[in-house]
Amino acid sequence: MSATVEKGVMWVTQLLLKLLTWMCNIMIGMCILVLPFTALAMIPRFVEDLPPELVAPTPLMVAAVIAFVALIIGLFVLLRMFIVNLRAIVDTVDEGDPFVIENAHRLRRMGWVSIIAYPVTILLAGVGWGLEAMHDNNAEFDFEAAVDGTGLLTILLVFILARVFEQGVAMREELEGTV
Repeated sequence: MSATVEKGVMWVTQLLLKLLTWMCNIMIGMCILVLPFTALAMIPRFVEDLPPELVAPTPLMVAAVIAFVALIIGLFVLLRMFIVNLRAIVDTVDEGDPFVIENAHRLRRMGWVSIIAYPVTILLAGVGWGLEAMHDNNAEFDFEAAVDGTGLLTILLVFILARVFEQGVAMREELEGTV
């Protein structure tokens, strides 16, 4: 690739990562400020088909909605953490020196964030499933939060890449020490 094309690709990558960070910030803010009130106001709508004596939200419904919103906030925070670390790695690539120990640490953090996001996603689907069950006792559920082999392999790859970066840094330091 020519230097101009490489610069253009780096610029677009950095721009997209900045936009994703910005979007995560907005979504976190919206969830914190708006969604709890909206969700709590919508609880009676979940049960409008039930008999009138059951229309009032139960404590379990309120807790489920709060848990659902909290898990969404958690996922956006984890996504933001992942993107911030990725942005820092891309910046070192743009500077011309990506094989630094900080990038190995960033990759390891990205792996841990991904591991944490896995059960959070499953919990989120479970709470959503529960909310749907509270709405309609005869509902057929489409529970799609399953352990995905591709995602787990990607997490493993991130940890391996972190180790590769550590080895690359160590080899470079050793080489610089012998010169």
